[in-house]
Amino acid sequence: MNEDNQYPNQNGNSNEGPNPNQFGDSNQFPNNQYGNPNQFPNPNQSVNPNQYVDPNQFPNPNQYVDPNQYQNQNQYVDPNQYQNPNQYVNQNQGQFTDQDKYWNPNQNQYQNQYQQNNQYQNQNQFQNQNQYYNQNQYGNQNQYGNQQNQYAQQNQFGNTNQYGGQNPPKKPKSKKLAVTIISAIFALLLVGGGVFAFFNMQKTPKDRLLLAEANSWGKVGEAFESRYKPEFEWAKKAETTPTEYTYDIGASVDGDFYSYEEEMIAEIINNSSISLDVQLDPNNQLMKADLGADINGTQVDKISAYITSKEFMLGFPFTDDILQIKDEDFGNFMRTLDPYYEGSETLGLSDWMGKNMFSEENKDYLVKEYLLYFYDSLPAEAFKESNEEVTVFGEKLQANKISMELSGDQIRDSLVKVLEKAKNDPKFEDIILETVKNATGAAGTFEDDFDLDINEGLDSAIEELKSTDIPVGINYTAWINADTVVQSELVIGEFKVEGTRSFTTDKLKWDYTFDFEGEQLSFVGDLSSNNGQIEDEVTLLASDNTGFIYRGSEELNGGERNFNRSLSFEEEDEAFEVYWNGNSSYGNDSMEASHTIGIGTSEFAIDITWDEVGKFIKNVDIPKDNVVDIGSMSADEIQSYFEEEFLMEAQSWFMELYFQLGLF
Repeated sequence: MNEDNQYPNQNGNSNEGPNPNQFGDSNQFPNNQYGNPNQFPNPNQSVNPNQYVDPNQFPNPNQYVDPNQYQNQNQYVDPNQYQNPNQYVNQNQGQFTDQDKYWNPNQNQYQNQYQQNNQYQNQNQFQNQNQYYNQNQYGNQNQYGNQQNQYAQQNQFGNTNQYGGQNPPKKPKSKKLAVTIISAIFALLLVGGGVFAFFNMQKTPKDRLLLAEANSWGKVGEAFESRYKPEFEWAKKAETTPTEYTYDIGASVDGDFYSYEEEMIAEIINNSSISLDVQLDPNNQLMKADLGADINGTQVDKISAYITSKEFMLGFPFTDDILQIKDEDFGNFMRTLDPYYEGSETLGLSDWMGKNMFSEENKDYLVKEYLLYFYDSLPAEAFKESNEEVTVFGEKLQANKISMELSGDQIRDSLVKVLEKAKNDPKFEDIILETVKNATGAAGTFEDDFDLDINEGLDSAIEELKSTDIPVGINYTAWINADTVVQSELVIGEFKVEGTRSFTTDKLKWDYTFDFEGEQLSFVGDLSSNNGQIEDEVTLLASDNTGFIYRGSEELNGGERNFNRSLSFEEEDEAFEVYWNGNSSYGNDSMEASHTIGIGTSEFAIDITWDEVGKFIKNVDIPKDNVVDIGSMSADEIQSYFEEEFLMEAQSWFMELYFQLGLF
C-alpha cells in the first residue's frame, strides 16, 4: 500500500474494488480505472495499457501534478494544510483509492479529512447498515450513520412519527390568510339573504335603510326559487336521500379544417363519448362512481371509484382487485411515494359529504354577534332622512330618502370594534376554523399546514387599521318605496354607482351605471316570469356598446322545462357566442335532462352534449371482496405488488386496447 495515497485500494487493487465491500463485489471494477496498467481485466483490451495516462499523451506525465508546477510541491496536498491530519477521513482507505487519482501518487494525502472512521460511518457503501434511515428500503438501518433513525422512524415509508418527537421545521404564521378568510366568510354571509332577522329594529333611519335593503334582495331569492321550483325541490330531497345519476357526454366539432390530421381528430371527437355513473348516499357518507368511454366505436371498460367515511378505493377493468387507502393511512402512504412528504395525514373523509360551509347555528351567531354589531356601531348621526319623489322605469313614486355619510375615521373605528370583539371570543375562532375545515374538506390538517393563528391575525389587522389613514369615506343614498329600495347611489372617492331597480317575485328589473374616473359601464337587466313563460335579457356594456349580452327564453310546465340561453360578446371587429340549450323533466322519484353547451365563432363551432338520468335509490353498494389495502403496505410490498401483478395486467389490457383503437 502506498502511504502517500489517500485511498490506496479503490482502483489499484488486484481485486478491482479498493475495499472488497464497497459495492458488495470484490471484482466490480478492474484495476486502476484511470492510471493502472491493469485497468481492464484483459491487458490487451486497450491499445495502450495505460489508456488514460500514456506518458506520451502529455509532455509531462504528471501534467496536472508536476511538483514544479507550483512553488509549493504539495500546494494542495500538504498533509499539514489542515491542523488535523485526519481531515479527509477514512479508516477504510480503499473507498476512493486508485494508485494515482490524477496520475500522481502525491495528489491525495489526506487520510482522514472529516475525523471519522468511515466517510459515511458505514462499512459498505451500498450494503451498509445505515444508508437510508430504515431497515427495509435497501436492507439497511441508517443512511448516513447518524443517530438510530434520522427522523426516528422504523420504516422510511411507513413511519407513524415523521420527526420522531423532534420539533418539525416551524411554518410561518399566516396572519394575512386568517384575515382574508374572515373577510370572505362575512362577505358570504352578507349575500346569503335573510341575515337581518335578529336585528332589534328601533325604526330609526338606520334601521329602515337596513330593512329596505334586506327586503329588496330577499325578493331576488324568492324570484329564483319560484322560477326553478322543480330543481330546488329535487335538490332538497337529494340532501337526505340516496340518489343515482347516469351521464352520457359527447362532443361535436364543425368548421373549416386545413389538414387531414385536423379532419381525423374532428371525426374521432364526433364519434366518441364518455359515460359516468354516480351513486350518492349522504346519510352514510358513501359514493360510487364508474367512468367509461366509447372512442370511435371502441368500448373502454369502466374505472370505478368508491368513497366512504373511512376509505378511498379504486377498481380497474384489467383486475378484480380493489385498491384501498384508509383515511388514517394516507400520510404514511404518501411517504412511500415521497419520503419528505409533509402534507395532510388524512383525506378528510370522516364527514366529507352533505356538509354545508356554515351550520345554521354558526351563521346565526356570526350575523347577530358581528355583522349586525358592526352596523349597530355606525354612528346614528351619519344617517339622514327626508321625503322625495322619484321616477322608476317611467313611474313616479313617493319615496323615503335615507342617506348615510361615513368618514374614513368612522369606518375604521367601527371595524376596530368588531375585530376587538372577535379577538376576545373563543367561539369565533372555533367557528372560523370549522368553516375552513368544511370548505376545504381537509379535516384536521388545514390549521397545521398553514399554522393558522386567528388571534395573531386579528391583532395584526387591528394594529394596521389603527395606524391606517382612510382618506375617503362612504356616501350611500337609498330611495325607499313600499319597504324596498327603488333607487340608490353609492360614492366612494372617484368611484360612483347609481341607478334604479324594481324587484318583485315575477319581475326583476334594474338599470345601473358604474363610473370611475370618467369611464362608464352600464349594467341593465330585465328578468320576467309570467305563467311559466320566462324571458331574460342582461347587458354589461361600455360607452361604445362593446361588452356582454345575455339572453334567455324558457318555458316551464309543471316539472318540465325547455330552455334556450346565450351569452355573447360583441365589439367592433370581433364577436363570439356561448349557448346553452336543452330540456329537463322532474318527477317525484326520477328526473331526466338533455343539455347542449356550445361555442360559436365565424370560423368554427364546438358543441358539448350530455344526457342526464337521475333517480332515488335505497342504498349504495361498496365492494368488500378482493380489497388490496395498499395504504398499510411497506414500500417493498407496494413495489412487489405493482411490478409483479398490477402493472403486468395493466400492460396486457392496454396493449389490447391499443390494437383495438388502431393506433399501431
